[in-house]
Amino acid sequence: IQNIAHGVATDSEIQTLALNTLNALKRSVKAGPRHIIPGREEIEALLTGRKLTNIVFFLDETFEEITYDMSTTVADAVEVL
Repeated sequence: IQNIAHGVATDSEIQTLALNTLNALKRSVKAGPRHIIPGREEIEALLTGRKLTNIVFFLDETFEEITYDMSTTVADAVEVL
């Protein structure tokens, strides 16, 4: 994955997927194993390079929309909020 992500003779679409995979792998290693298997929507988002969104509601009746991907941890989300 490293060689494809940083190779110069690689198709740009494949290189982008490899780079996204490499970054997700690095974040996953840092965060540790998942407790829930990734869902179809998460896998499709990873393959297409899009982010998922979720709305977080607060007790004061306000809300915030956050973006996340397969390797986003709760700590990452809390930091964004």
